[in-house]
Amino acid sequence: MELLSNIECLKNEPLSKHTTYRIGGAVDFMFFPKTNAEVKIIGEFIQKNELPYFVLGNGSNLLAPTEALNGVIINTKKWNIEILEEKHFLKIGAGVLNAKILRYCGEHGLSGLEYLSGVPGTFGGAIYMNAGTRAEWVSEVLESIEIISLKGLERTVEKKDFSFSYRHQSILFADELVSSGFVRLKKVDKDNLKKNLVDMIQKRKRAQPIEMPSCGSVFRNPEGENSWRLIDECGLRGKIIGAAQISPKHSNFIVNLGGATKEDVLSLIQLAKESVKDRFGIDLVEEVKILEMRFLQ
Repeated sequence: MELLSNIECLKNEPLSKHTTYRIGGAVDFMFFPKTNAEVKIIGEFIQKNELPYFVLGNGSNLLAPTEALNGVIINTKKWNIEILEEKHFLKIGAGVLNAKILRYCGEHGLSGLEYLSGVPGTFGGAIYMNAGTRAEWVSEVLESIEIISLKGLERTVEKKDFSFSYRHQSILFADELVSSGFVRLKKVDKDNLKKNLVDMIQKRKRAQPIEMPSCGSVFRNPEGENSWRLIDECGLRGKIIGAAQISPKHSNFIVNLGGATKEDVLSLIQLAKESVKDRFGIDLVEEVKILEMRFLQ
């Protein structure tokens, strides 16, 4: 396929370079599409060669296999990386980093996405995971979402047809990617907003081990509870298995001390789940996603 050769591609590329956990073996092909047309071309390549694939954003909130992977990784970090003002909305591309969004909002005095402060992901990932806090969610400010399938089919989903819940969406079909989202934000005083954003980042730095490789929060918070407290009460703060550790700074973070494997992290996850279940009768649910390749139907 002549057009495929024009798309940026890395062969035998270690996933550890592209995940915030710094864990992951080499994958056969890692493509970096820049346009919707290139997404379709990659989809045709995957389907023609019957290759498994996975769509990767910033690689946060993700645990990848330590061993090598056969197939294709579609890395969206260079695709749809613009922020555009359209009428009363802000159109944010799926590949835009959360940090860039917040810088833009700070400069223009636009409030409504502050909870993305310090979250090392892309806007596409934020939509996919319905990122937010217990009180606020990305889905609340979204007005519509543009979607493309790996077969090149495009569609727009309006707010009235949204299906979001805690850290979950039921909008995308298996072969679809978020292309961009339209959000409605509030106009506020720029100086106050910038100060609030700086304060939020500083608060995260004090409370979370953001200087260490991790996926962010490992578990969802149970209703009326904090996962970190439950894990802490089980005496697991600082627990090490292999080269992975339940962070001494925040017990809902598992950090890579250097050379950790997927199995090290999964062992700590299982230990935390069993310990919390035994002591409190509460089932912890993972927020981190396990990278699983799939085939294009």
